Amino acid sequence: MSDKTILVIDDHMPIRELIARKLELEGFTVLRAKDGKEGLAAVQENAVHLIVVDLMMPVMDGLEFLRRLRSEDNKVPAIVLSASGTQSREEELIDAGATAVLAKPVQPTVIRATIDQIFTKARRI
Repeated sequence: MSDKTILVIDDHMPIRELIARKLELEGFTVLRAKDGKEGLAAVQENAVHLIVVDLMMPVMDGLEFLRRLRSEDNKVPAIVLSASGTQSREEELIDAGATAVLAKPVQPTVIRATIDQIFTKARRI
């Protein structure tokens, strides 16, 4: 079992639930948010160890979420999921504070492998 809490932010409920349930089965505690605004509130109210955030969302998209998160000097690792133009926006997302950028559709096993890499790297540091 993991003592890590992961926040999943995605406006598309079926995708949000698929990712969240898979991570819960892997032993993570998972918080859910439907947009960046809800996600920021969740980060402020909870100890979050990693964030999985969709790029395109109403209210506050993933890029704005990252910019606001990093403006608060929050260094929680963040994986950005994007269905469109990931390669062309990857540099911008990394500059805004994304730890990794994955193109949708993405398999839960790929998300899990990326999470494992991030946590392994963090332990070494």
